[in-house]
Formats: sequence, structure tokens, C-alpha cells
Amino acid sequence: MLEPDDRRRLIELYEERLKEKGVTVETVGWRSRRQQQVRFQVLLEIGSMEQREILDVGCGLGDLVPLAGVHGAAGYTGIDLAGALIQEARTLHSQSSRPARIDFRQADLGQDLPGHDWVLASGIFAFPVRDPGRYLRRTVKRMFDLARRGVAFNCVSSHVDYQDDSLVYHDPAEVMALAKGLSRRVSLRHDYMPFEFTVYIYKEDQADDENVFRSFRPRSQQR
Repeated sequence: MLEPDDRRRLIELYEERLKEKGVTVETVGWRSRRQQQVRFQVLLEIGSMEQREILDVGCGLGDLVPLAGVHGAAGYTGIDLAGALIQEARTLHSQSSRPARIDFRQADLGQDLPGHDWVLASGIFAFPVRDPGRYLRRTVKRMFDLARRGVAFNCVSSHVDYQDDSLVYHDPAEVMALAKGLSRRVSLRHDYMPFEFTVYIYKEDQADDENVFRSFRPRSQQR
């Protein structure tokens, strides 16, 4: 889904970080393990993962795997452009038994991929590319096409005190409009970090006779 120059820069950046920093959250661009885990937890709260299949787009070192297992996922597939990170992820999680099915692939969304219940992405829209808006639109649309139940992804918010040239900032209102163009049932969360937000887009968006989405379940009933 990336332009060739952007693709090359991304692969070079992350594979060089792996050489310099080794297996650490800094290699995949996060400040701390806690921040990374908070982002993952919010993504997984889109709905029940019990016995579901997850596709992790831009999986890096596969750090989502343990939490996916805790949430009861039946299968996990991680894809990333950086082959060195995929090889490292396979080694790191070779002994993992939860989820029962774990697969890592050097691939992007433009390739032929099977559908999954939930398609998730953490951090991929913060990387500076030639046309961030186009990249976001194309990628989210493709994620939605591959999802049987829904899509969750996060962005750095444009509601900030300052901007770092190494990051891409997205307007939550514009991203929400994109989501609403795909489904009537969407949710935007700006409640877990001051300068980031997560969007949920659900495939099932039909309402019942009382005008409540049929697929809606209170969080207390999702497990």
C-alpha cells in the first residue's frame, strides 16, 4: 500500500533500529513497554477476541501475541514489510502456545491475504509518507475489506501542543468521517492518552426495531 520510496525508507529504518537496539520496544518506535501495552489493550477492546482470528498489520516483533492469547484469540497472523523483524518475531514466539495458531509473514496489504475476524494496526499511520491522507484512506479501506467483524487502528492526534517532524498527525474528525463512509457503526476513543486516538469500525451495522445496533454488546457482556 506504500509508494516504493516510502516502503524502502520504512524497511531501512526498522531494520537498522533492530541492528542498533535489538529486541526492544524502541526498535518498533515506542517510548515504553507500558505505552505499547496500553495501545494494544485499547485495540483489543473493540470486541470479544474469544476464539477469533486476528490480523496484526505492521506487526513488528509480534509484541501483540501474548495479549492476544490472554484475550482468548484462536489465531494470530502478523504481517510486516521488514523481513528482519518478521524473522525475529518468528524466533521470539516459536514456543508460544497461545493463540494456538501463530503466523508471521513478510507482506503488505496489497497482497492476497485471507480474511480475519479482527484486523488491527498500531502505529503504522505515524510514519511520515509522501501522502499521509491517501495512505490512511487506502490502508483502512483494505483492512475493512479483509475484516469479518471489524477494524481497529490508532493515530497521533492533531490536537497537540506541538508537532514533531518525524511523526504524522491526523485530525480525529477527518478520520471519523472516513470511518463513517465505511460503516454506520464506528467509535472514536481519545480517552487513554492525551495526544493519540483509536478508531473502531464494525462490519455489522444494522439496527434493530428499537434503533440499537444488533451487534452492540455492553463491555460487561463481551466475554
